[in-house]
Amino acid sequence: MTVTKVELANHLWETMGTTHKEAVQMVEAFFDNMRECIVEHSELMLSNFGRFAVRDKAPRPGRNPITLKKAVKVRQVPEKSPAVTMVIA
Repeated sequence: MTVTKVELANHLWETMGTTHKEAVQMVEAFFDNMRECIVEHSELMLSNFGRFAVRDKAPRPGRNPITLKKAVKVRQVPEKSPAVTMVIA
């Protein structure tokens, strides 16, 4: 099941009694703060939900077939590890 930011904002709007604009701002602020935390600290842990992190992906052999230059370098990739309570549920 996929839940969009709009659906999250609508749920907040209906359950919290805020205006729709405030609900959208809360959802945007939450995700902005998550993004900033991951960028600054390379990791974000949400209790009973999981861990979001950025890790370095090792270089691997690969070449551009036209120029024959090495094409795949070390890069950073996002990863998510679910909490144990999420896996069991």
